[in-house]
Amino acid sequence: MIYLLAVVLLSASVLTARAMLGGGREKTPTPEPAASKPAPPQEPAPAESAVLPEPAEPATKPAAPSVDPAPPSPGLPEEGRAVWVTRWNYRKPADVERIMKQVASANLNIVYFQVRGAGDAFYRSDYEPWAASLSGRLGKNPGWDPLSVAVESAHKHGLKLHAWINVYPLWYANQPAPPRTNPVSPYYRTNWRIAAGPMDGYYWGSPGNPSLQNHVYRVATDIVTRYDVDGLHMDRVRYPSRNLAWDKASRSAFTAADRSYRRSHPGKRLSRSSWQTGQVSGLVGRISKGVKAKKPHVQVSAAAWGIYRDKWGWGSSDGLRDFYQDGQGWMKKGYVDILAPMTYWKIKQTPPWGTLVKDFVANRGGAMVYPGIAVYKYRDDWREVVYQVRLARRIGAQGVSFFDYSSLEGRWDDLRRLYPKKAAAPGTQAPQTSPPAASEPGGE
Repeated sequence: MIYLLAVVLLSASVLTARAMLGGGREKTPTPEPAASKPAPPQEPAPAESAVLPEPAEPATKPAAPSVDPAPPSPGLPEEGRAVWVTRWNYRKPADVERIMKQVASANLNIVYFQVRGAGDAFYRSDYEPWAASLSGRLGKNPGWDPLSVAVESAHKHGLKLHAWINVYPLWYANQPAPPRTNPVSPYYRTNWRIAAGPMDGYYWGSPGNPSLQNHVYRVATDIVTRYDVDGLHMDRVRYPSRNLAWDKASRSAFTAADRSYRRSHPGKRLSRSSWQTGQVSGLVGRISKGVKAKKPHVQVSAAAWGIYRDKWGWGSSDGLRDFYQDGQGWMKKGYVDILAPMTYWKIKQTPPWGTLVKDFVANRGGAMVYPGIAVYKYRDDWREVVYQVRLARRIGAQGVSFFDYSSLEGRWDDLRRLYPKKAAAPGTQAPQTSPPAASEPGGE
């Protein structure tokens, strides 16, 4: 009888241990309730992730990573631990201080702090109007400067602050025409638009328009000149779609570039897709060069589409083919110090998270890769976050980026267990290896 009782107790202990190790809750993550988000203009959610198709489970699932969610890994001497803080995460100075204090307490070390949504400024600008969400009216001084407060608070708490700008959006698709302000909203620069109407949540500026490119360059370098930021972070730095009617400025610029290309390359024609890719890359390189000329220590970082090129045949949209975004080229040419590919899939999905990260790391040149982790999808499955952080380390990524701050609410203790020690954010990498041009054409 005593022997039988011991067997029963041992079996119960094993089952309990298995349940504890299997721990994560399996229900679908619940999105932020609408009431918790400010009403004026809504961001079409996570950085670029809103239009990424939800990946289907593969017929044959990749093997689960050979790591266990416990015990926590020790910190590394240098490791990027970044988090995106959107413009919806703060409304007053106390919000910014709370954010920085909380992020630092979880042993993260980099904040991408959003200060430009769609031609509106969450900082003092001579080029674009104050954001309406700060005061209730576009162009009205809210009485405080979010970027100034963020820089001071971040540095007080030992964090690096990257000013995050959306590059090509001009105005919000779900908002009426803005009031006339001084400076004027780029919404009224209708000749800058790539199309008359909105798409993907915004009215978009055309990467092929030199006047728009000059404006964005001035906005970006002005931020670095006037604020003690540690980095400039670019998002939505791409075309909004592959199939667009060409705007007048782009047609004119391409015709001139094609004529010049044929003179220097007899018998060849300029590839339109290469020219479009070159417009985006040219601006990234130009901004990078301008930033480094003013403050060499300031890092240039960018969020990129999570699939660079669908060379595996998944049938997924990719950055290079569908949006003319050459993120890997930016790294190899030294245009960016950090690339944060928005790899918002699971390890056991198609496309597999680890496969995407390996592709970026293998083609990083002298830059660092901080792959994106879609915390907003895994709020009830923290093990996925842990697995991705550890898999990123094994692959050789220099850090990770969490989207987003609000999705980490309720997980700060879990983050501290994941990162029990502080780590320094890696410094600026190698300088540009190729001089940026207005465009980087290729022939066909």
